[in-house]
Amino acid sequence: MFEHFIAGFIINFATSIDDAITDIPVLSSATHSRKGRFAYALGKILAVLLAIGIAFVLSKFISTLPNSNILVAILIFIMAFVIHFNLLSLSTPKKVSKKVEQSVMTRERFIKLVVLGFFMTFTTMLDDMFTLAPLFLGSWDESLVAISGILTATLVIIALVLFFTRQLTAIPHKREISTVVLVGFGFLLLFGVV
Repeated sequence: MFEHFIAGFIINFATSIDDAITDIPVLSSATHSRKGRFAYALGKILAVLLAIGIAFVLSKFISTLPNSNILVAILIFIMAFVIHFNLLSLSTPKKVSKKVEQSVMTRERFIKLVVLGFFMTFTTMLDDMFTLAPLFLGSWDESLVAISGILTATLVIIALVLFFTRQLTAIPHKREISTVVLVGFGFLLLFGVV
């Protein structure tokens, strides 16, 4: 069971680390307080939970297809290609972040930061859902363990973005690392190892 936790953690971490870089300019321009960062992080977690739900439903559909492991491996190879060539890169939503730039933390601003965190995370996770779906092809228990790995990776990434921005931007070859991890996972699925 521990391997499902590790798989969930590694897959989510590898596919999200390059996306986390887009959070840095948004956080630095939109919020300077702990409460604001918490609101943004809450939005990220809600987006990840929705993405997990969609990936779970997608996995149940995929599991009904013949040769589903080959189909899933092909989808993961496509996602590795998309990530490697940065085909779905997003820029900071200037309109939203400009609206959020205020100095006082009101309830309205807190909600805007939650929505901003949700929007930024969900849009960058649209491609990641296909890579998360194979984690839910096993039993309910295995899926729950994989979900705990995904959520742990999300919390680690949020902590990295909040506390280690400079070090995170200094990591070389983030896309290449994500690509290698996805290709490796694709081959493991293709040959039935996982």
